[in-house]
Amino acid sequence: MTRSLHQLLRTVFVGVAIAATQMLGAVGATAQDAVEPAPVTVNAERLSIVDQYAVEESFSGLISARQTSSLGFQTGGQIASISADIGDLVTAGQTIARLDTRALRAQLSAANAAVDEARAVHVLAVKNVDRQLELNARGRVASQIVDEARAQADGALARIESAQAQADTLDVQIDLARLVAPFSGKITARMADEGSIAAPGMVVLELMDPSQLEVTIGVPASVAETLSVGQSYALEIDGGSADAVFRSATGVLSSDQRTVDAVFDISEPERVVAGSFAKLVIERRLDARGGWVPKSVLSEATRGLWTLYIAVPNGTGQLVAQQRLVEIVHENLDRAFVRGGVEDGDLVLLETTGRVTPGKRITVQVASEDG
Repeated sequence: MTRSLHQLLRTVFVGVAIAATQMLGAVGATAQDAVEPAPVTVNAERLSIVDQYAVEESFSGLISARQTSSLGFQTGGQIASISADIGDLVTAGQTIARLDTRALRAQLSAANAAVDEARAVHVLAVKNVDRQLELNARGRVASQIVDEARAQADGALARIESAQAQADTLDVQIDLARLVAPFSGKITARMADEGSIAAPGMVVLELMDPSQLEVTIGVPASVAETLSVGQSYALEIDGGSADAVFRSATGVLSSDQRTVDAVFDISEPERVVAGSFAKLVIERRLDARGGWVPKSVLSEATRGLWTLYIAVPNGTGQLVAQQRLVEIVHENLDRAFVRGGVEDGDLVLLETTGRVTPGKRITVQVASEDG
């Protein structure tokens, strides 16, 4: 009985010990799980390191007519008529406005009458010279009388020339009272109406030639050096596009923008409206070793550097998040070209905010491999 009891107690003790061991193991596993949570799944993008990168730079300018003119009268006066309005097409030499010239024409009539009178006096003086010469040949008059007659004839001729000059001046003034289009184009502004008093030089109409449009765009000197005279470039204009031929560059840096003015002729001006903004997009390749990453993965650090997360193995077959410092070389709307603590093939973690910390165990899903 005693031996059987000992065996029974031993069996019970062993069973209790095994059960206790299993319970402790389960508790230990639970504690370990609490200390090391399950890895989080993070989207990642594989980084491709290159030695050059291409950037697009855009520069804007205002399209304008190559020929524009502010038209006004050289002399002042009351405007009698304006035969062109905003939007009208006019041809070179066409009269588009006139001043009231009634007073000038009255003065011209008086000047012409003075010319006729001076001519009549001159004719009489010439006849008198001929008569005095004939009498002098007969010895009837002295040579002094002949000289006086010639002086009177010369004076009469001078009065003709003076009166004619006055008439010619009035003719010019009447002609200047007519506003003529210096070239064919379109009226873009009208500053006065009939009956207004125009001061000398006051702008009455503005004219432009819509058949010759150009755009002046400020670009860095390094970009201006890459432009070829006579080459066509595509411009973005109000959601569309238009071709323009590079004509010239000033070669002088502006004091405010530090850019060089590049002038382009619009190839099809009929498709473009003067006053529109045009954008020139230039692609350049720059030497720098690095790679493109989404700007959203970057967090600002110190001394002009930035941080991002990459996935690295921890030596146990698992991946953990690791922070790296990088420098931004160039950025566009949504991506940045970086260099520094990254290597070719690194898995850059996306959408890390609030989910990833240094050393965090992770699994990754490669979202793209566009380099």
